Amino acid sequence: MARSSAATSRQRPSTNKSTLNTPPEPLESAPESLKPFLATLSKSSVYITHIDPHPASFKRQIFAVPVLLNILFLVFLAARAAYILPWYTSALKFLITLDEPAIRSMYAGGIKSLLIREIRHFVTVLLDYALIAIVLPWPWSFFFARPGNPIAWRWHVGFKDKELVVRVSRDWSAEDLVGGEKKGGESAFWKTRVMAAVQMDVIGKTGYLLMGKDWDLDFAGMVVGQKMVDEKGGIKMDEVNGKLWCWWTPKVGAGEWVVWDFRRDLYGVKEDAEAGAEREVGDVDEGRRMIMKFKDKLEEMGKEELFYKWVELIQWESSRPGGFTKERQIEAGQKVKELFDQYQVDFEEFEQSVGIQDGRLVEEVD
Repeated sequence: MARSSAATSRQRPSTNKSTLNTPPEPLESAPESLKPFLATLSKSSVYITHIDPHPASFKRQIFAVPVLLNILFLVFLAARAAYILPWYTSALKFLITLDEPAIRSMYAGGIKSLLIREIRHFVTVLLDYALIAIVLPWPWSFFFARPGNPIAWRWHVGFKDKELVVRVSRDWSAEDLVGGEKKGGESAFWKTRVMAAVQMDVIGKTGYLLMGKDWDLDFAGMVVGQKMVDEKGGIKMDEVNGKLWCWWTPKVGAGEWVVWDFRRDLYGVKEDAEAGAEREVGDVDEGRRMIMKFKDKLEEMGKEELFYKWVELIQWESSRPGGFTKERQIEAGQKVKELFDQYQVDFEEFEQSVGIQDGRLVEEVD
């Protein structure tokens, strides 16, 4: 599927030869044409941009779930507030006035009754604190967070068949990637944070499903970036498709935005500067078209999950020690057929329906 980071390093000079004012490999200076877009991003974070090609109807279905869920949260919180606020108002009034009849009534039932009553009050306060501290931030960030939130993103961008996705590092920074002793591809964060985030089974998901412990969505960045892409004479979609960005400050000279074109280095995609179109290199073109045709057909059949299971299977088989030999390919092919059977899809008929030669679905992803 994706080439290894070792293969990437063979395409470029060793990082030991880098000069003090040269970005750590595989990063390189960002093009001038992207400076207006990059100026809207934070210099302290790392960003990944790519295009989400899923149909607009599919994105509506995905987005409808969190919308409904967060509306339910808001309704529940509003109902809880309406029910419990009079109780807090009464308790506050009691603490301020310390009304003597009310104090006597507290002790009228004895110590046991008072203890039960105070435990109930404690549980009430604890529950409401949990609702405010844990539940309330979900709908708040969904509807009201600044500078961007999911609702504002969809309000300004809508639902498009091709959308810009901007992911931003969560709980780690550009300093972790390019500011330590080991920088760029040599950084521990490169394999654990970056490489894991740019595999095809990850970027093949629709944008809203890409939030996790290491990466979040920059909703404000997606609004600004999509506007620039849609503008006549603005940035080209290909310029931000399959790129990683971060701010790098060399030991000598001023800082600058740097980029890694993982679409080019991992998947062999090159940009035709004259035609403004993208083309594949050698057999990678045929292989990628085959994979995309495979993916589109399964989505049409409602078996999108099967595609990602297949990707995971081939990635695992091709990365085993000893290489992806012919014998391994035959073994992987059998496992692919078994996987298709689990999803009630006839593998041979599927290959014929999409015009793929026997065995190519296993060979082409290595």
